[in-house]
Order: sequence, then structure tokens, then C-alpha cells
Amino acid sequence: MDSDKIDIVTGGAGFIGKNLVERLAASDRRILILDDLSRGGQDRVAALVQDKRVQFRQVDCADADAMADALSSVGGQLTDVWHLAANSDIPAGIEDPRIDLHR
Repeated sequence: MDSDKIDIVTGGAGFIGKNLVERLAASDRRILILDDLSRGGQDRVAALVQDKRVQFRQVDCADADAMADALSSVGGQLTDVWHLAANSDIPAGIEDPRIDLHR
């Protein structure tokens, strides 16, 4: 394992994100999960963060200052970004397109 390299998973507390984090952790990678918990749940990643290689930060990816703070706190080289943070509620996005622009 290259302990300096860190993968980012936005939306990592969602269903797909959680499964991706499990696969990445199984391949001996360090992971930073970023999620605002608007659609996912911290309970989905509770077991994953028991692994010292996996970190979780509750952050809104649309908040540039919060993102900068979260990314600067990891202490390593950010390598891959898996962007899964998005609005998964299709009817809500049709009713109000601004939802898709902010999530």
C-alpha cells in the first residue's frame, strides 16, 4: 500500500458509494469519503471507518470552503476522485431543476 496516496469518494455514504468504498478498501487503498448525508447515511459507512485507511467527512460538495478544509486535512497525495455526489431523486429534479445544479 502506498500510504501517501488517497482516493476521494464523494457521495460515499450512498448505496453505490458505500459499495465502491468497500471495493477500494479491499484493494488496500486509503480513502476519504465526502458526503453531506442528504441521501445517504453515516450508518452505511460506520463499519468502513473502523479501518484506519478510511476517513469520513460530512461536507456539502457545493461548499467550496468546506471542501477545501476537508481536502487539506487528509495529509497525503490525492490521486483518484470518484464523484458520486448527485441528486438521485429524478422526480424532484424534474419538478425543480435547481436541485440538480446544487447537489
